[in-house]
Amino acid sequence: MKRAMVVLVIAVIVAVAGWMYFSGTQKSVDNEFTKLSSGDEVESDSYVSEQDLQDLNAVEGTDVPPFTTQTVEDCNKEPTPTGKEFCLSAVAYSQNDPNLCETIADPENRDLCYYDLAYYRKTPEFCEGMDTDRGECYRELALKTNDAGLCVKADYEKQACLKAVQTQNYEDCPFGDARPQCFDALEQKKPELCESIQTVMSECYHQLAVQTHNPNLCQNADPTLKDTCYFRIALDTNNTQTCQSMSPETRGNCVSWIAIQTNNPALCEQAGTGRVACLEDTQYLN
Repeated sequence: MKRAMVVLVIAVIVAVAGWMYFSGTQKSVDNEFTKLSSGDEVESDSYVSEQDLQDLNAVEGTDVPPFTTQTVEDCNKEPTPTGKEFCLSAVAYSQNDPNLCETIADPENRDLCYYDLAYYRKTPEFCEGMDTDRGECYRELALKTNDAGLCVKADYEKQACLKAVQTQNYEDCPFGDARPQCFDALEQKKPELCESIQTVMSECYHQLAVQTHNPNLCQNADPTLKDTCYFRIALDTNNTQTCQSMSPETRGNCVSWIAIQTNNPALCEQAGTGRVACLEDTQYLN
């Protein structure tokens, strides 16, 4: 009899434990999934709500300046140095005060402060406060304002190197990746070593030419980019005259593309040695 009671008690314990386990498991499974309005279920950890998507879409692809209503006093209350510097950068933009950028200790955050002022205030003078990527600052501002004159300044690192060799002053060398090359050029008194410094001036002219459909700017791009520059503009504007500025090897291909794009076989007469292929392609597509 006692044995039967013991067995019964064990059975009850096992049953209760089993119920608690399966109940907890089901609850855990329920928490791991989110039911959508369509009736489908997705894992909760990977689920992004419609509101989340709206918030992301509202930010992605926008050009929003770092405006803030905070003050310097508010920034001084930030618990971390990084938080304080980000706050100061936002205040510098909001108050149009570059002096606040100079109070930022971290070089990258200080450069970012000047960049935001230059870019969002459309004031290239603020690019001069940056230690690194100054040429990149001028390029971005040139593209934002459609000002080709700023592309010349996008060659800053190379020009700074040439100046340093001339003045024999190490302080004139640019910061960043170009600095060691500048030191070598200065020590050896060889300004030609500065020519190997990569800048974004050529890219600036190329991008701005395509953006504004101005083929004249392609002339200032690197030789390796010129044909691409003319080609992009020619296709965007369907203007075969722009193709004529390209090298003879690629000129016919440019005309052919426009003939196909505009469904105009008559343009193939301008394709030179590519005339026959152009006519065949246009006829094939028709």
